[in-house]
Amino acid sequence: MPWRSILPWPSNPKLAELDLTTEWLPGDVIVYGDGDFAINRVRHVNLYVGRFSGVDRRGRELRYGDNYEIVNPSIDWMARGVERGIGIIALTLHYCINVRCNCEWVKRVRLVQIPQAYDND
Repeated sequence: MPWRSILPWPSNPKLAELDLTTEWLPGDVIVYGDGDFAINRVRHVNLYVGRFSGVDRRGRELRYGDNYEIVNPSIDWMARGVERGIGIIALTLHYCINVRCNCEWVKRVRLVQIPQAYDND
């Protein structure tokens, strides 16, 4: 299936692009791509969830002190009878911003209602 263009802002008033250095909130989306953002396709997305720990589907222990804050979701899928997608991979924010999933650029998008949810705590 070919990549589809995802250009949610500024045409979608419910999404805002944020600077990569401002405070991160769970629910922020990291968007990666190559070429001119205005005309090219988004290549990949990740979700910021905040620091977490546990055990992933591969059985790898994820320690809180390792600063995992990003989930790299993968749909569980088969190719030629072999399981390829194996679920969520834990990543650090530092890795996502600096390596950029081997793409030319990285951007950050937030649903504008997210800060309001945290103000009600």
